[in-house]
Amino acid sequence: MLITTLTILGILTAIAVLSLDRIKNWLRGLRATKAGELIKREMANGNVEIVSIGLTENGTRTGEKTWTAKSLDTELAAAFRYGNRTRITV
Repeated sequence: MLITTLTILGILTAIAVLSLDRIKNWLRGLRATKAGELIKREMANGNVEIVSIGLTENGTRTGEKTWTAKSLDTELAAAFRYGNRTRITV
């Protein structure tokens, strides 16, 4: 699994507020991506990890990125209203 985070002097830093638009923009940059599967994991330190997986129309993975954030914007939080996994269109 590819984990992408900001590292400054070996210290892991989290994005203050992660937005659904930021994830969608990243997914749009992946070739042939039509959808994204998002997985939310709440960490012991209070941060949230979002794993975003790009998918083609046929469900083939086009890329994966893990985001670490202190909180989620309203739109992204609403996407997880039914659980810790959701699928979005790009």
